[in-house]
Amino acid sequence: MDAVYFVQGAASPVLDSLMLAVTNLGHDLTYIALLVITYLGVSPVQGRRLGLLFLGAMYFNGLFKDFFSTPRPFELDPEVLRVPSAAESAAGAGFPSGHAQSSTTFWGVAAWYVRRPWFTALAVMLVALISFSRVYLGVHLPIDIIAGVGLGLLAVALAPVLDRTSLSCSRILQLALALAVPLLVHLLFPAVNSGILLGGLSGFLAGPLLVRHRLPGTLAGRVLVTALGLALVFIVLLSSSALLPDEVKRHPVGEYLRYLVIALTGVALTPALFRLFWREPASAHARESDLTDGYETGD
Repeated sequence: MDAVYFVQGAASPVLDSLMLAVTNLGHDLTYIALLVITYLGVSPVQGRRLGLLFLGAMYFNGLFKDFFSTPRPFELDPEVLRVPSAAESAAGAGFPSGHAQSSTTFWGVAAWYVRRPWFTALAVMLVALISFSRVYLGVHLPIDIIAGVGLGLLAVALAPVLDRTSLSCSRILQLALALAVPLLVHLLFPAVNSGILLGGLSGFLAGPLLVRHRLPGTLAGRVLVTALGLALVFIVLLSSSALLPDEVKRHPVGEYLRYLVIALTGVALTPALFRLFWREPASAHARESDLTDGYETGD
């Protein structure tokens, strides 16, 4: 707690607002949008792998939170909660920090794929700012941040392993495994948000097996397919939130299926619809990317 008190020694209303804005960069909706943008508009192959690493890493974050079940700083001393709304981003136990782990995983893996000094510097800055904001706002202890960053770096280290991974079984069997295994893991080993995370992971596994997304060869095509994907994903997300009964959304299978559908909307339905209305030859880079996806095998 001493570190939290020390950091808050420089607190001010302006800094409170700034740190809340920074911490919101690690919001779930932000990562949903970023994963859609990466998969549809940047690289379907690397976007898929980024999605798998990110969602898998955050599932383990939930397992660790449930296992250690440590209190957050504002639960020990309510006075350190700088902004009341910050508590809304502090569900579950404190150790390890989900914001620190998610930012390290997403931006670290992205930096691994981009491999540009400016992007790596940007990634490091974002991770540092988001992590610092959690301590400043009084929702995490430094040890929570250290553990979250460490687990995120472990996920980044797995990126080259995933690049070399391929399955030699038929596409039908891959599809069955993609749909069944995450659901079984969720039901047998539930954790914080495991239905959301493993439903999304299942979608990233199964979607490209159902519809192969070829990156448009023009900037206009990439912008359009990305905009379509963002619109459809958030329509399904918000409409399902408003229309589905709470019993369905909270049910383990219902939660899993809801986010499976949301993920499939982005990685399968969007490419299928876009292909119907946009006629354009894929770029040579896109064709090569499709052929080098280690998860794509023949039937």
